[in-house]
Amino acid sequence: MLTVDSVNKATRRYWVAVYASLVPLIALLGLSGGIAHWLADLLYTVGFKIRWQTLLLGVMAFFVVLTLWVIFMIQRWTLPTCPTCGKRITPNLNGIVIATKNCPNCGSVLIAQGS
Repeated sequence: MLTVDSVNKATRRYWVAVYASLVPLIALLGLSGGIAHWLADLLYTVGFKIRWQTLLLGVMAFFVVLTLWVIFMIQRWTLPTCPTCGKRITPNLNGIVIATKNCPNCGSVLIAQGS
């Protein structure tokens, strides 16, 4: 059984982890031009002639995919799940779960009535 406090703490942990992980990823995204230049120079020494602008698109796409993956993994590590259906209680469902004390997906009781 979950409590109102545990649902709120899980949501707070989720947002702290998301913001803490996004700051370095945004900084790396800002450095992606330099990374693309370095990678273009490295590939030129090997024999590949690729413009750094082309590599920049690939580097930026990599950082976007990495950001989405990090957010997905943080959801798996921090957010509670319904014991009946296994769905995650995401921050946008937090208020619904606290108000109704039931899972919004399957309707099973998640929070005891005395909490």
